[in-house]
Amino acid sequence: MTSIYEIAGWSDIGSFLIWTLAVCTLAKALFGSLPAAELQYRLSLRDIPRRQRINRLNWEINNRTKWNGDVARGSPHAAKQPLSDAELESRRRELQRLTRNSFRCRASIRKRRQTNGIAFGIEEPAPAVDAEPDERDRLRFPPADSRN
Repeated sequence: MTSIYEIAGWSDIGSFLIWTLAVCTLAKALFGSLPAAELQYRLSLRDIPRRQRINRLNWEINNRTKWNGDVARGSPHAAKQPLSDAELESRRRELQRLTRNSFRCRASIRKRRQTNGIAFGIEEPAPAVDAEPDERDRLRFPPADSRN
């Protein structure tokens, strides 16, 4: 492979162009092919209900109101149904459960672990073994209003 810093003549330019075309062709074959597009399409179809639920949960938490299509559109004929604190907390837990495997969540957990020293071999205290799964989630992901 030829680097642009090693180009000294027309033969090096030709070699560089051939390598560039080869890499572009390979990338197009892998990521722009019909099977790759079909796979991406099927994965996105499979993920639509989850993304829709996440969007509705975010809307409910931000507006402290049960989601309804008419309420979300701002229809004057729709009555808002406020959420109780228990319902709001259960929706927060469900949202955390649904977003736990997202790229953004994994990146924030990794960053938090690096800043806490886990990446350097220092372990953080584990939650109690007898704690309920919801309690472990609360310890791992505190509510948004308690963060600094």
